[in-house]
Amino acid sequence: MKDVLTITLHCTDNSGSSLQAFALQRYIESRGCNCSIINYCPDYLRYNGNKFKSIILNLTLNLFTHIEIEKKLKAFRENYLKVTPELFKTYSDLLNHNFDVDIVISGSDQLWNPSYACGLDDAYYLSFIGNNKVKKIAYAASVGKDSLTAEEIEKLQLKTKKFDSITVREKQIVDNIFTHSVQWVCDPVFLIDESVYLDMMTTRQVKDKYLLVYLIYENSQLLDKYIEEYRKQRGGKVIQIGGFRRKCDCDIHIKELDPLDFLSYIKYADYVVSSSFHATAFSILFNKEFSVLNPQRNHSRIESLLSVSESVTNRMITERNIVDQFIDKINYVKVNEDFKCFIDNSKKKLDSIILSD
Repeated sequence: MKDVLTITLHCTDNSGSSLQAFALQRYIESRGCNCSIINYCPDYLRYNGNKFKSIILNLTLNLFTHIEIEKKLKAFRENYLKVTPELFKTYSDLLNHNFDVDIVISGSDQLWNPSYACGLDDAYYLSFIGNNKVKKIAYAASVGKDSLTAEEIEKLQLKTKKFDSITVREKQIVDNIFTHSVQWVCDPVFLIDESVYLDMMTTRQVKDKYLLVYLIYENSQLLDKYIEEYRKQRGGKVIQIGGFRRKCDCDIHIKELDPLDFLSYIKYADYVVSSSFHATAFSILFNKEFSVLNPQRNHSRIESLLSVSESVTNRMITERNIVDQFIDKINYVKVNEDFKCFIDNSKKKLDSIILSD
């Protein structure tokens, strides 16, 4: 039985990040391997890159809400994530530890986005693994950005040249960045069966029909028009989940959210609209009617996901297609067929890496 470690963004306050960490670990275990997540929790993850600003915002907006969210996230990590007994706070901590395993996997999520602190952290390029007998793998690693500068590309190529295998989450970067063989694969949340999520999610929280809004960025006029059209066409409530501030004209704003709540609110929604990669991913996984509010930056992550099936490439909201979002139903027979092929190929690739001698 092989011993595998993963390193990812498991200790953030982002539900999608937590769930992809869980899913990759669960899948690897299902293949007969021991798997733990390296408990690497640098301060920049906890404080979103700015400790002083984060503390001030929490005090200003709602300290009690922040504490409750932290409690729920801690409970999720304790109940669903198997992490190393050692806590690593800095890259130096990793360097000073002997990782006696067969494979170390970096991924998934935006580990290699040079606009974020994690993308500049050598930990996620596995530079702390000095033993040449340990396989160094990247699974569904993401650079997040739509494009990289020549300097950023050169640095990424240099930092990943000693990897034994690289797979990425964005189709666009397969040919544009790497000079060696790299495969486009699915996000880890697709690797495990829907039934796993149904068993773990919280029960339905809102009995009424509702549009679920999950935004990474601030409100927009396009979103306002979309919500207005939803109320006209469907007549349901509007629920925003996540964030300390209301970002739209919603009836209910749920601030205290953990990954299990995140799953439940998507599963039971009438429609979902988001600018989030993982909210879009779970909308597809749960076969929900959904729309995407194009993020202000880093569009390629969601565009790549939607490109798996032509039947969902029209789900990006524009001024011209708002009404159509509620008229044109998603053909999930075709979507599920296309995604099954994509997921199966991703599993084959991952299996070939972790199960080979």
